[in-house]
Amino acid sequence: KGVLVPHQGLCNVSEAQIRLFHLTPQDNILQFASFSFDAATFEIVMALRVGATLCLGTTTELSPG
Repeated sequence: KGVLVPHQGLCNVSEAQIRLFHLTPQDNILQFASFSFDAATFEIVMALRVGATLCLGTTTELSPG
């Protein structure tokens, strides 16, 4: 199912996450949430806004057990 995420809400959440986690362009951010899950949008935008590296892993790498 699709989830509507307003642009301003997305901006507000990503800005709060950047401040909370003290992110810089030198950071690596793990894309943990599945792309089909709306939380993935927040991880992606957070990395893009701060200029950090977004790291993608396989299902096996993310859930080794």
